[in-house]
Amino acid sequence: MIVFGGAGLDPDDRPVNLNDLHVLNTEAMAWSQPAVSGRIPQERRYHSSSVVGDQMYVFGGQYYDVGADLHFECDNAVCMLDLESKAWSCPEVEQANPLRRACHAAEVVGRRIFLVGGRYWDVPEDDYIFMNDIHVLDTRPTVGSTIRSDWAAFVNSELLSDLRVISGGRTFHSHRVVLAARSSYFRGMFESGMREVNQSEVTLDDISPEVFSFALDHMYTGREDVPSEHSRELFAAADFLGVDHLKLLCMEKIEADLAIDNVCATLSVAEAHSVTELRSVCVHFIVHHFKEVHRTDGFKDLSRDLLDLVHEGIAANLELQTRQSTDAAP
Repeated sequence: MIVFGGAGLDPDDRPVNLNDLHVLNTEAMAWSQPAVSGRIPQERRYHSSSVVGDQMYVFGGQYYDVGADLHFECDNAVCMLDLESKAWSCPEVEQANPLRRACHAAEVVGRRIFLVGGRYWDVPEDDYIFMNDIHVLDTRPTVGSTIRSDWAAFVNSELLSDLRVISGGRTFHSHRVVLAARSSYFRGMFESGMREVNQSEVTLDDISPEVFSFALDHMYTGREDVPSEHSRELFAAADFLGVDHLKLLCMEKIEADLAIDNVCATLSVAEAHSVTELRSVCVHFIVHHFKEVHRTDGFKDLSRDLLDLVHEGIAANLELQTRQSTDAAP
């Protein structure tokens, strides 16, 4: 019997959601907690877990979100655990996932999983919305490439691993050939004759484990869902590691998330990494929202050079407005 996640209590008896894995051997009646690898799902409760062959599929559920109404939110992610390798992954789904939900029913028929009903909290309605829809997930392999799901099983896995990367005190098991193929930093390291060539461990002091975990996942599987809360730090890591596609993804996410309270910090990141395009976008945003931005703490922390850059942008904008007014005059 396999138990994943659920609601529980922490050591101080405070309610908490979980994402741990426990296995009960029903012959010996003994519990164990196997080590897992890969992209472990977010903590959750009220989800469904369905076993098909050697895989367990987890769908939906409710998790804690400090920014959400009532501090709880549902998701509609599909996560898969390979029961032999104990590796988590997020398999690609051909069509859009069902609406986010919790407290739904799930049943396996052959290699298909039937999902029925469930509920989610609707903010405009200020109430739970209950559903009676039916969705079917067909887990049979489709014709086409499975390279992403195949490589996902090796993310942070000890299987055939030949290098340990230490980030923020946390150890990540990896494979030199993958890192060399996806990162110019690691490729240069392995080809340059540096001492790391023959070492089994490399330390990255300036990259947090949360950020490196995402970068590693991207290098193995091409993961693209850049999290907003780590986009700037992930951009800096991608720039340092030389993972160009991830760097572009972060830039797109950063630009999409530009706001009054983060544009100055983003400008500083763009300047530090000499990203001219992103720097120009930030200056344009500040110029057109100057009244609000100049009151923020981030604006007060801008360097002299960046303040000069903003002032140049304001002057250029005023000149443009003056020219347009002159041209429009009779």
